[in-house]
Amino acid sequence: QVFLNILRNAFEAVEEKGKINISLSLLKEQEGSKIRVFISDNGCGIPEENRETIFEPFYTTKASGIGLGLPIARKIIEQHRGTIRVKENAAQGTSFEILIPTEEER
Repeated sequence: QVFLNILRNAFEAVEEKGKINISLSLLKEQEGSKIRVFISDNGCGIPEENRETIFEPFYTTKASGIGLGLPIARKIIEQHRGTIRVKENAAQGTSFEILIPTEEER
């Protein structure tokens, strides 16, 4: 559900020839190992002033949206003791970083 919600937003944001990149990595930190999922697109992006608001229930900029996709994604990730952040994309578009502790760290 998490990835469906984020990828659906990315698909809606990119043009016909837009790109969506997904990368996975394992981070080993002092507090334990985490799985890092990084999703970025080259779509229209999210204005800086909206980057915290996008995780609030019922916030949407879409005519047909109800504003629950990202709040649901955040809640699911937090239930797994993880975090999700929207990151500034140097070029254009939006990037999300998801960090989830590995099984032995939960």
